[in-house]
Amino acid sequence: MRSLYALATLYLSLAVLQGISIVAASHSLHEAARKGDISSINELLASSDVREKINDLDPYGWTPLFWAVDGGKVDAVRALLNHGADVTKGRDGWSALMWACGGIQSEEIVQVFLEEFSADPNAVSADGKSALMVACSSGNIPVVTRLLQHGASVDLAANDGSTALTLAASEGLVQVAKLLLEAGASCEGDGEGTLWRPPLASAVVGGHGELAKLLLSKGARPETRSGEDKAT
Repeated sequence: MRSLYALATLYLSLAVLQGISIVAASHSLHEAARKGDISSINELLASSDVREKINDLDPYGWTPLFWAVDGGKVDAVRALLNHGADVTKGRDGWSALMWACGGIQSEEIVQVFLEEFSADPNAVSADGKSALMVACSSGNIPVVTRLLQHGASVDLAANDGSTALTLAASEGLVQVAKLLLEAGASCEGDGEGTLWRPPLASAVVGGHGELAKLLLSKGARPETRSGEDKAT
């Protein structure tokens, strides 16, 4: 099962393969952010006209902040935030914090968002996914730990009923699941969509025996019905 971050990047990858320019010429701030060019960022943002467009989306639904996050450009992230970049603005409700939680060079950027700019760890996308869900799906243990330390809700459910633990279970991420359980995550859940499964069923279907044993040891009930079972 692909992680949430991997699925979200698929759109951009397809665009590149089709020969579409990543950053249009009219989006010079986006380009500077992508490169982490602090000098150009500060020079561009000296203009009030550019500052007013700091949260504009490019053709791919990305803000300059998203580009800086995606490239792991910590100083560019900080510069954009200091000039008023909106952490919550992005495609389909994905915040820059959520995007950082799925990236490889993400821990320091997540720290900047949470500790320097008080980003909300429980903000959700259009489909109800949270930053913690993204981090758990990606198996990003340092980021999961940091989000939990800053009040991320372990039992927040997406529109389809999935939780951070459900996603960790479906990927077989034992250490992530342990962190969530230690933080008080529920082993059950109550999703309504036909594709929803409780964490235990997600682990079993994925063939993740060790994780299934962990959930059983924490009180997960084999009789908890999945969304498909409820619909029949």
